[in-house]
Order: sequence, then structure tokens, then C-alpha cells
Amino acid sequence: MRREDVNAWERRAPLAPKHVKELTKMGYKVLVQPSNRRAIHEKEYVKAGAIIQEDISEASLIIGVKRPPEDKLIPKKNYAFFSHTIKAQEANMPLLDEILRQEIRLFDYEKMVDHKGMRVVAFGKWAGVADLRKVYGTVLSRHHHLVRKHDGQYDPVDYDKHPENYISRFHIDIAPYTTCLINGIYWEQNSPRLLSRQDTQKLLVPVKSAAGAMDGCPELPHSLLPYSAHPFIAKKCIDNKVNLVTASYLTPAMKELQESVEAAGITVISEMGLDPGLDHMLAMECIDKAKEVGATALSPCAQFPVLWAGQAPRS
Repeated sequence: MRREDVNAWERRAPLAPKHVKELTKMGYKVLVQPSNRRAIHEKEYVKAGAIIQEDISEASLIIGVKRPPEDKLIPKKNYAFFSHTIKAQEANMPLLDEILRQEIRLFDYEKMVDHKGMRVVAFGKWAGVADLRKVYGTVLSRHHHLVRKHDGQYDPVDYDKHPENYISRFHIDIAPYTTCLINGIYWEQNSPRLLSRQDTQKLLVPVKSAAGAMDGCPELPHSLLPYSAHPFIAKKCIDNKVNLVTASYLTPAMKELQESVEAAGITVISEMGLDPGLDHMLAMECIDKAKEVGATALSPCAQFPVLWAGQAPRS
């Protein structure tokens, strides 16, 4: 079992001590590379019958969770790990090329399936959970942002009876300092809105701090331009150390900027314009303006032509 050394935060292990114990009871020799990052202490593997040593070149099968660095591959060996190459992921093609060049046999966890074609090695419950280093999170309740209109106080009993008498200060006290909001509140027609469209539009306008003033609302451009323009926009954000959110798919051209994004210490997120995304808010702004002048807005979405529609394909 090799040491995970691609990502500094990786603490997982492909085998638990109980698995090692099963293998050693069957007569197999299990070698474990030492690691001070692994979530399971080495002494637990020793108790299970493993041998802790740096050199694992004698092993007939070398396993890990994630891919090893190309320069640490051992020629003509058998490896098992998540390679993330089966979809021709561009970032890992050099790894696949090196595996082929060194005549290595790869057992990719993503390709291990049963007789029904179902994967037998898959991600666990917490796979895909964002890396929360350098992220500050909190849970907000009603009393954090709701105030009574006439006195600026919050009374939970009174609010349950008369929510229409309250307003939300979320757009003033919280939203300007928020980079990611996960909204799970219950809302009714007479409840105060967390954010109005007007509030959102104001928050999206970059705010420059006045000279000598404390930093306030973070700049967060949201690009609704064609996807081909996003690499150019992203480079400008990198140069100015500004975060970026786009509604388009993550393209190879955007992926190439990953190292530059990390070096700049910013966040660039794609595919963030889905319903009810900001693109819909801009569309509603157009619809509202049309209604103000007495026009009617119709959407041709999800309509199908029928035989009796004649020359009106949108009927």
C-alpha cells in the first residue's frame, strides 16, 4: 500500500487494518509505506500483520487511493488506484502515457464492475465534499437578520403570528460578506424576502473600498458571456485577484488556468448559472420592463409542434 503523496491534504487509505488482517491470514505479505498524514496510525497496520517499510518495489500489486506522481511509478508493476483517465481527462493524460510507456498494468477502480456492469469500488458518502480549508462557514437563523419594522427588534412568537410586520436585513448585514449561500429556509408569500432581485443586482456591482476604509463587499463578477470569452475574462480576474463565477461548462481552455488561479489565491467556478441562477434574474428584469410598458412576454420553451398547428410551429 503506497503513501498518498499527490495532495497534501489526502489522509485516506485504500485498505483498513481489518482488510490487511484478512490478507495476512490468507498468507499474503502486505507492505505499507510509512505516512504521517494517513488517518490510520501505522501501529494499527502492524497489529494486523503488515510490514512498514519505505521500499515497496518487491510487491506484485501496489494500491493507493489517488494516482501516484509519474516519477514514482515503478516499471512493469501492477497498480490499482483512481486514475481519472477513462474519460480522457486532459490533466491526467501524461500519467496514462507514462503508464503505457513503462508497461504498467493498471486496475482502475472506476472500471471494476460486477456481472451486471455495476461498479464494485465507488466513492463513499463524503466524496466530493468541498475542501473546507480556508473556508469560514456559519448557520444563520431568523434572529440573525429579521427585525420588526417599527422598532428593529425580533420576537419569535410575534413573528410566527405576524411575519408581514418584519423585514430582513440579510442584504445589508450578511450578504455583502458572503461568498457562498446555501439556502434551506421555509418561505411563504407573506414572509420577508431574504433577497429581492434589486438587492441581488446591487450586490453584484463590484464595490471599491474607499481610501482608508475597511474592506467590505467582495468583488464577484458573474459572466454571462459566451463560453469562448470566459478564458479571457478569467485571465483578467487572475491578474486583478478577483473571484469569478460563470454559467458555462468547464472547458479545456479554462482548465489550463487552474495553476494560475491557485497561484492568485482566487476562486473560479463554472456551471453556476442553472435555475434559479442569475441568468434567470436578468431575464426576469427584461420581462418586468416589458410588462411596465404594457407588453406581454411569452416563452417558447418546452413547446412541441403538433399536426393541427399548420404553419405555426410554436403553437
